[in-house]
Amino acid sequence: MHNNKRPLVVSLFSISFLASGLWNGFRFIQAILFWSIMLNYLNVLFLLYICISGIIWCSVWVVLARGFWLGKPWAWYGALISAAVNVIWYWLDRVLFQQSHSNWLFSLGISFFFVVCIGFLLHRKVIDYIFKDHSPPFLSFLYSKK
Repeated sequence: MHNNKRPLVVSLFSISFLASGLWNGFRFIQAILFWSIMLNYLNVLFLLYICISGIIWCSVWVVLARGFWLGKPWAWYGALISAAVNVIWYWLDRVLFQQSHSNWLFSLGISFFFVVCIGFLLHRKVIDYIFKDHSPPFLSFLYSKK
């Protein structure tokens, strides 16, 4: 990081990544703690899927939160890739493993909003300054000086 004062948007990203990591860690721990109860309702493979995906996403988001907080160059790419992969994973999980829900259109809208917000915020000038020369300038037209 180029200065000691961390911009608000970097702090907010780090906190939200950490919260996502903790949420998925909680998912993993709940699956372990209630394994015997959940076996009455779910297949063992599905429980393993919950545990494995929970610990993987927990690790990804916590590492990303730390990297973003410290201004590591790889964290910019990690945030963009993780957000996109997380939305893809969410929809695959929803389509393949969950029962049909009537709110799919709302969820699609929220997913789209999430990806657009992450993409837009990662292309703010303050983010480019923190991760100077490490973030590609696509979408730079959103904040270019005229």
